[in-house]
Amino acid sequence: MWWTPKLASNRERFEALALTLRDLLTPQWLKTQQTYDRENPKLVYYLSMEFLLGRSLVNYISHPQTPVNPSNHPTSLPQR
Repeated sequence: MWWTPKLASNRERFEALALTLRDLLTPQWLKTQQTYDRENPKLVYYLSMEFLLGRSLVNYISHPQTPVNPSNHPTSLPQR
């Protein structure tokens, strides 16, 4: 069944956005991993108790050069 943004619930809109961003980010993640495998760099790991995935998502999609910037689309997600 086909849905239009007007018929979609907030959850369905979120899932559509999340899947779209995953599809856009995956090639870059793979390229990064291939570079790490090829170059074998030293890595530093940092664990933060303040890691906010939601904030990272908002920062990514609100960046003007992001291919999926909701502010550029008339069917953007509702604003809080």
